[in-house]
Amino acid sequence: MNYQVFVGNVVRDPELRATKSGLSKTTLSVAINEGDREKGTEKAHFIRVNVLGRTAENTVKSIGKGDRVVVVARIDTYAKEVEVNGEDRNITITEFTATAIGPELHYASADVARNPKNSDDDDRDPGEQPETAKRGKAAADDPDTNDTNRSEDGDADPEPPARSGSGKPTARSRAKAPVDDDEF
Repeated sequence: MNYQVFVGNVVRDPELRATKSGLSKTTLSVAINEGDREKGTEKAHFIRVNVLGRTAENTVKSIGKGDRVVVVARIDTYAKEVEVNGEDRNITITEFTATAIGPELHYASADVARNPKNSDDDDRDPGEQPETAKRGKAAADDPDTNDTNRSEDGDADPEPPARSGSGKPTARSRAKAPVDDDEF
């Protein structure tokens, strides 16, 4: 398989649709700029990206117009007959089908909430399914899923970990978080 990784800006809000077989689908237009704006050599390329299944559902919930995204996609080409100046011509269409998509974290921050494991509508291979867990704001609001939100006596800490204006944990929250040696 031939894959491409690219970074660009979403041109319009994605809308969820269903294929004839009932699979969730959204199609994004992603603008990729090349060249130098200051030198007047900047050029925009608009890439059509199809997103399928659970990834499409999560994309619609998570990404909107103007968001900068990172896309890993399979390249799909197919022939299509079109009419040009009254003549039928065969052209080759190139599209991309995303295998992964997410926000570009240099320009944004994200609160991650993982999907439940073994969901009936999961379109990934079983080896790729995420574990059941919550992160970010969802975890901070749910003391049962976040041990870093507990005081040393095991009671839920009424206050989520403090974060600086940059979204990074402050020294107070880093000091409270236990280290799990099994993760390293």
